[in-house]
Amino acid sequence: MTTLHDLCIKHQITLACAESMTGGAFSASITQIANASRYFLGGIVTYSTQSKIDLLNIPKELIEEHSVYSLECAEAMALGVKQKFNSQLSIAISGEAGHHLIDDYQDRLIYSCIVFNDRIELFKDSCSGLRNVIIRESVELLHQRCISIIERGYNGKE
Repeated sequence: MTTLHDLCIKHQITLACAESMTGGAFSASITQIANASRYFLGGIVTYSTQSKIDLLNIPKELIEEHSVYSLECAEAMALGVKQKFNSQLSIAISGEAGHHLIDDYQDRLIYSCIVFNDRIELFKDSCSGLRNVIIRESVELLHQRCISIIERGYNGKE
């Protein structure tokens, strides 16, 4: 099975991410594999609204108009981390995973954005289940989507 790790190394693609609801789980999934430093430039966990403004330069007005739980915020996060790290593949995720102590199967909306070179893809997903399951599934989905984007031929030669 082809992995995001394999594709980034093969195509010499640099990667950076901005995470909110996953709290660094996506970054951890990347750095668990040896040689991730060959492509992974870094990640920023912007859990609070103010950190999104301060670290990713997201305009306060964008957040006030759309909220941190929106496609607009996810896109601004991905573009902010792309600018910070000058990465070819830039990923952002925001949303509500729910409370970790409540067996709550209410649907939660998860917003993510993947920027590959100059191509922007936005995703809005509905997930339910326990917080840790939603986070794990969101990370896995980001991996699958990144692989798909790269395999579709967007390997920096467009």
